[in-house]
Amino acid sequence: MSLLQWLKTGGTPTRSPSVPGLPDPANSASQKEAITTQAANDAVEKVLVTESRKRKRGEYHNYDDETRSKIARYAIDNGVSKASRHFSANLSHNVSITTVRSMRDQYVKVKKQLGCDTTALARSPRGAPTLLGEYDTVLQKYIRQIRVQGGVVNVRTVTAAAEGIMMKNARQKLQRFGGNISIEKSLARSVLRRMGFVKRKGTKATEFMPTDFQTIQDE
Repeated sequence: MSLLQWLKTGGTPTRSPSVPGLPDPANSASQKEAITTQAANDAVEKVLVTESRKRKRGEYHNYDDETRSKIARYAIDNGVSKASRHFSANLSHNVSITTVRSMRDQYVKVKKQLGCDTTALARSPRGAPTLLGEYDTVLQKYIRQIRVQGGVVNVRTVTAAAEGIMMKNARQKLQRFGGNISIEKSLARSVLRRMGFVKRKGTKATEFMPTDFQTIQDE
């Protein structure tokens, strides 16, 4: 520690950061700033070192629908463990037992729904299902039509549209009729966010048609 550093820190030990990008306490303008910087550096370095020591997740592998079906059917016929070993050897990477089991279980459900075997097993949709279910798509199409016509698209119009669509098609799903759906602002914001619509300030500029105007118009 140099004399200048010692004077700045009042004898409190400081050091240059061990992680690139962190500020050097030696460049502080005062004793308090140097001590604070060192404390912050210590905390940040500890977090970064801890994260670097954590075991990284394994590599993800994507399987097409046909391969997923083959793995599932093999597991049904020969067992999950044997299927894991068989396809790990054939695909030149580890196909875990957990992966095989999930494919097998999904295949069983699909087969029960279809009433027959299938040569293609699609992935299960990710994320939570939309609150409106099938009518979420109907609502989105309606919103796009409003935009094409140059109408106002905001939270109020979306909630009103959702209310009208559900009242017409599935009013029993609304809370006031014994269902579990409540049309609120949060639902409207979720729909607009998933559609890529952002809130913008009002302007007198000429309105522009969306890039997919012709596609929406033809629907």
